Amino acid sequence: MGASLAPFYDIVSTVVYDTKNFRDTAPYWPDSELSMPIGAARHYGDLQRTDLIQAGQELGLSPTAAAYELDAVMAAVAQATNEVRSQVEAEATPDGGEARLLDAILAMPLKEMSDRLRRPVRSPAA
Repeated sequence: MGASLAPFYDIVSTVVYDTKNFRDTAPYWPDSELSMPIGAARHYGDLQRTDLIQAGQELGLSPTAAAYELDAVMAAVAQATNEVRSQVEAEATPDGGEARLLDAILAMPLKEMSDRLRRPVRSPAA
């Protein structure tokens, strides 16, 4: 069967409460502490693409496979995020607090971490 990662259900949706939108005291996002270190990273703001690729290698993936899986997960999260937001707008009438929470999840943890972990863009000369 091999090793597999446990589902992370609420990680992104709970870390949003560490933003200034929802918390009066530090630490604020992205200085929130990870529940467990990933590579050298102890806080979300420290987490880099290389840390996740290294974690993949520790699970037995090649660097190429780890990068591929990271990119696949990020693409799936981006697609699901857009679908959920559209679905909420089409099927529900969120109150102001719910809309604020959803917007904060999309704008901070999801977007910021996606930007940070995205594959580096190579110049045409590279």
